[in-house]
Parts: sequence; structure tokens; C-alpha cells
Amino acid sequence: MSVSPGGWDPTSLIAALNQMAVQGESPWVMDSRATSHMSSNDGILLSRLPSPPSSITVGNGQSIPVLSRGTSLIQIDDHPFHLDNVLVAPQLTHNLLSVR
Repeated sequence: MSVSPGGWDPTSLIAALNQMAVQGESPWVMDSRATSHMSSNDGILLSRLPSPPSSITVGNGQSIPVLSRGTSLIQIDDHPFHLDNVLVAPQLTHNLLSVR
């Protein structure tokens, strides 16, 4: 079993997120092609970091602006998971959890 430096098992995280998605509870969509965690809502950020002007290219080839970035926290089965460098782009339709 592989455990990350933060003390959590990545395989367990993916299994828990899959279960939440099946039950329709997760506001996050796992995306193995996403290069970063992304959200349309900066209200999920615990802290904000300076973000130089940048954009995200989405699946249809459209480029959408990133307005901010920061850290966030998701809670799964009473376990907090910190997400670093979450990009905020209001035009996104789903929160994306990078699982690269």
C-alpha cells in the first residue's frame, strides 16, 4: 500500500471519491487528463495565492481564463484531504480533481 507524505492512501481516496460519485454526493469529478485541480467557485479556497494571467484549455479546445488559485479542502468519510494549487475558472461546469 502506498501512502503519501501527508499520511493518506491515494488508492483509498480514489475509491472513496468513486463511491461518492456513484451515490451522487460528490461535487468533484475525477479527471485523469486534468493537469491541476480546478473549480468554478473561488469560495472553496481556504487561501488564495497570486495568479498570473493564465487560461485553461478544455476538452472542446476552448480557452477559458483562470482568475485565481489557492488551496482547498475536501472531506471524505471524516478524513480531510488538502488540495494544493486549485485553479479557479468561473466558466467551468464541474469541479475537476486531477488524478494523474
